[in-house]
Amino acid sequence: MGWSDSWSEYAWVREQGNRVDIITQGATLRFAFDGDSDTAVNPYHAQYILRRRDDYLELFDRDALSSRFFYDAFPGMRLRHPVTDDTSDDRLAHSPGDRMYMLGGMSDTASNRITFERDSQYRITGVSHTDGIRLKLTYHASGYLKAIHRTDNGIQTLATYEQDARGRLTEADARLDYHLFMSTTLRTGSSAGPITTRRGAVSPTMNRAGA
Repeated sequence: MGWSDSWSEYAWVREQGNRVDIITQGATLRFAFDGDSDTAVNPYHAQYILRRRDDYLELFDRDALSSRFFYDAFPGMRLRHPVTDDTSDDRLAHSPGDRMYMLGGMSDTASNRITFERDSQYRITGVSHTDGIRLKLTYHASGYLKAIHRTDNGIQTLATYEQDARGRLTEADARLDYHLFMSTTLRTGSSAGPITTRRGAVSPTMNRAGA
């Protein structure tokens, strides 16, 4: 079992844009455009409507009255992006006709909008909201998340993270809420550890089964 989040969603665009798979938190929403139509519906999840725009895709959720916007991640027609000298991102190793669109923004019918900034490895480096809040994300040399800073009113560190050599979380500190130490059990490989809150209280050990 791994970790997933809604900000890591992306879309595979295939068959010259006529078929699109939205990859979201371990699930896949499949869409097929009919002829020249720029609108498609998933037959198993009818609340989702996918629209083709000029240079992006819009996924509208009729239940939540919100949209997610996906933008082309291959400005140079690259099909594989090197991560280190000897590895590459396997998500990009599809056929030459495939395109990868990354989540670039979210909005709702109340005119709230979140915009994401990404680096060359498609990691989120900035998040901004129409109410003025701006976040900056930094990463360790290993590529794992290091810290989240709020930057719209000075610079405030909201959270920091440490991982071991295998990328497993070993420590997390939220400036206003908690400090979490993690250890790894030999039997399951699951993470476990006490949480110390800012008030000094310590919670019981937590486990993540199935790691």
